[in-house]
Amino acid sequence: MPRAFGLPLALLASLPAVVVMAAPSEYQLKLDLIPKFTRFVEWPNQSPVRNPYSPFILGVFGHSPFGDDLDRYFLKQPLKSKGVQIRYCRTLDDLDTCDLVFICASEKDRLKPILARVRQKPILTVSDTPGFAKAGVMVSFLREGNRLAFEVNANTAKESGIQFASNFLQVVRIVAP
Repeated sequence: MPRAFGLPLALLASLPAVVVMAAPSEYQLKLDLIPKFTRFVEWPNQSPVRNPYSPFILGVFGHSPFGDDLDRYFLKQPLKSKGVQIRYCRTLDDLDTCDLVFICASEKDRLKPILARVRQKPILTVSDTPGFAKAGVMVSFLREGNRLAFEVNANTAKESGIQFASNFLQVVRIVAP
């Protein structure tokens, strides 16, 4: 290497590296919040979530807004102290084995049959579509300016035997159908 190039390269190599990281996407933030808010959720005794030998089944119904991030994230992130299996649900029957189902905006026209299928079952329903919590989804991400918040339909959760910790309910917006 000619000496004229060697010195500048050596100088550059000795400088501390500057890493520019992109701000996390809205869906990355939502992924980060799922394990946090599920700490405040109690499933009923008959739920598979209570079985220490079964994985936590996280279903996604519809066109996932998470892309590949969902699978990568939950490879190393437990839910309720359990390993996570991701299921991409295509039919109503696919919902029956889930512990938590994220209902995507693409399912707006099928929301009623989806909610009817999981009604009174210990399956936590989650979405980020405006109006879904009022329609019966238990937890919905809500964008308030630059921050994410939650809407909770506690009545629907109660019908399913799912309970939220009182300190969680104090910091969410509670909606009723």
